Amino acid sequence: MDGDNSANVFNFNLAPSASATDYRGAKRRKESEKKTRVRMATRKLEVDKATKKQAHDERGRKLAESAAADSLRRDDRDRDLDRDSIMQDDDNYDILRQEIHDLKKQIVDLSGAHANSRRELQGHQAENKAKDDAITALTNKNNELENKFVESRQTINHLNQSSKDVDGHLNKAYADLEASNAGRKAAIKAKDDADARCKEKSIEVASLQGHLVKAQTTINNLASTSSALEQLERDNKALQAEIDNNSDVSTQHDQEIAVKDARIQRLETELQKALQGKLSAEAAIADAQAPTAAPQIPHGDESLESELAGLSDSEFVDVSSTFEQLEVSEIHEIASQVPVPAVPLHASTQTEASDKTISGIHSIIEIAPEDTMSIVQTPPQFLTSVQPVPTVATSKKQSVSKFLAALLLFLVILFWKQQFELSRNDHGYYARSHHSRYGAFGQGRYLLGVFPVGFDIGHSEWSERLCAYMSRAILSFEEWAGSTPTPMY
Repeated sequence: MDGDNSANVFNFNLAPSASATDYRGAKRRKESEKKTRVRMATRKLEVDKATKKQAHDERGRKLAESAAADSLRRDDRDRDLDRDSIMQDDDNYDILRQEIHDLKKQIVDLSGAHANSRRELQGHQAENKAKDDAITALTNKNNELENKFVESRQTINHLNQSSKDVDGHLNKAYADLEASNAGRKAAIKAKDDADARCKEKSIEVASLQGHLVKAQTTINNLASTSSALEQLERDNKALQAEIDNNSDVSTQHDQEIAVKDARIQRLETELQKALQGKLSAEAAIADAQAPTAAPQIPHGDESLESELAGLSDSEFVDVSSTFEQLEVSEIHEIASQVPVPAVPLHASTQTEASDKTISGIHSIIEIAPEDTMSIVQTPPQFLTSVQPVPTVATSKKQSVSKFLAALLLFLVILFWKQQFELSRNDHGYYARSHHSRYGAFGQGRYLLGVFPVGFDIGHSEWSERLCAYMSRAILSFEEWAGSTPTPMY
């Protein structure tokens, strides 16, 4: 059919001609038509081959279409060439014969290729048939598996129903087992509680026995210390009597010192007044004895010795009969001090009796109640076979007895008071009164007007020497600095 169409396309006028040129042209046209038919047949084979491959391979289809398009383009090009060759001269005849030969050879090659394509097509058809058979077998097998799946699902549903029944029976069995376990645990707990109460009672008995032993020991200690307490009471009374006696003596000393202080104050006031009167009298005498005019001493050419020898004491005596009347100077009060009333020289040394009161009753020994031991019991663990053991919480801290602490404090205070009283008796009442006006090394002074020096009385040989050396050093420093301390009178 394609060949017919090609023939229709290339339907040239082939009427015979008398001239050789027309004959050769007609021959060339016939060969060209033959060549065109061959090409069309080849193209048809290629198209058929591509069409057959299209059913099996999409890629082959694309290649076949591309090959068919290339073949059509080549045919168009060849037809154009044939038209051009027909119009050429007779010299192209040999070339056309060679082309015909080549085309025949291509036809043979294409026939072989067509046979090979046919064989390949048959192979592919056989392959497709085998695959179709395999697909049919797999479809049948799939159907069988679907049937088996349905049967398996039914079996599984049946097994699930059976499993639910078994779970119900198991839950009932578990409930019965839990009930029996609860009863067993209750029995074990009752047994453990009884054992714990028994152990608590035994521990309480042991604790009461320990308290009884401690109480008996405390009673024995108190009985042994009662005689010591009585002796302490007697010593306390003796010390109190001695303290009262020392207080009376110190009061008497205080009165004597007060009397002596008042007398010293009065003497100092009288001494100041006497000194003031003496100074006023000396000033008046000096004013009265002052010469009215300076003596005239002649000057000469003699020596000093001759001049002194020529003078006599009478020349220095004022023999004038006229006296200069002097005014009496006013009395200026240097220090305004109130006169102290006279103190009797003999004062009674007997002091007034001090009022004695009965002191309150104080407990010497304070016995605090002892803390009872607390028992801490761990909760029983019923799930294990280990029995809970109650633990006794005891204090590990050891402290001194309150009675011993109070007794030690009382003895320390008593010893300190005894030492204080002994020190007062040895060194006087003002042994510990600071900044007293009556120091051991003269009048007290303030170093640089700030630091007090020489106001205290030493109470030992070492302190006396130290104060003496310190006083000398301060005195030397004041002399070097040119600062003289102001006297008290």
